[in-house]
Amino acid sequence: MPTLQIGGIPVSFPFTPYDSQVVYMEKVIQSLEFKQNALLESPTGTGKTLCLLCATLAWRLHRLKQLRAASNKPKVQYETTTSRPDDTDDNDDQGVADKLPKIIYASRTHSQLKQVVKELKQTAYKPKVAILGSREHLCVHPEVSQMRGTQQNHTCRQAVRAQQYSVTCTYKAGYDRQAKSKRHAAALPILDIEELVTTMKGREVCPFYLSRDMLVAADLVFMPYNYLIEPFVRNSLGVTLENSVLIFDEAHNVVRLL
Repeated sequence: MPTLQIGGIPVSFPFTPYDSQVVYMEKVIQSLEFKQNALLESPTGTGKTLCLLCATLAWRLHRLKQLRAASNKPKVQYETTTSRPDDTDDNDDQGVADKLPKIIYASRTHSQLKQVVKELKQTAYKPKVAILGSREHLCVHPEVSQMRGTQQNHTCRQAVRAQQYSVTCTYKAGYDRQAKSKRHAAALPILDIEELVTTMKGREVCPFYLSRDMLVAADLVFMPYNYLIEPFVRNSLGVTLENSVLIFDEAHNVVRLL
C-alpha cells in the first residue's frame, strides 16, 4: 500500500489517493494536531470514510511513537502489522497507551457502521476495535433475543444473575469462563456487529457483555449516534469523552436526535 507524508505524518492508503482525498486527509490531521473541531464535506463516492480512517489512525500511530520516544522506550510496535502485541508488550506500553486518545466513530445505524468496518479491513491499520450495541442487536439467547425493550433487559438481568429463574443464560456463563481476560478480547480480529454475534454464538460466549470488555482496551470504538449523544446511555456504557477523538459520520443526521 502506498504511504504518503501528509502534514508531516506518514499515512498508509489502500491505493494512490486523488488530490481531493489528500486535501481531505490534510484537514483531518490538521484538526487533530491542533485539537480543533472540523466540519468536512465530500461528495458521495469520493472515499470519505477511507480518508477519515486512514488519516485518524495514522495520526494516532504517529502520536504513539512520539509518546514512546518521550518515555525513552526504544521498541516500537507498529499498528500497521497484522500481528497483535503480546501481553508483555501490553504491560510495557500501558502507561503510554493510557495517554493515547481513543477514537470514537459514530454513525446513524449499525448497517452504516458495518460498511465502515468493511472499509477499515481494506487498510493497513489493525487497531483494537470495539463495537457497541444493545441487547436487541447482540443477544444470542434463543428466548431473550426474541424479546424487545424493557422486557428483554429485565429478563437478561434475571437470567445472568442466578440459576433459580426459569430462564438462564449459558452464553453469559461462557463469557464468565472464557472472555474476561483482556487477552481473549484483544485476540479477536476486526469484526462488524453481525460477525461478532456469529463468532461469539459459535463459541457460546455472550457478545453483549464481551463488547463491554472490548471497549476498555479498544483503540477505535464504533457506536450509533445516540450512544454518544445521550449522557445516560454514554455513562451506563462507561464511554468517556475525555481524551477522545469523536467522528460523526454523516453528521447532518445528528440533528434529528436533538
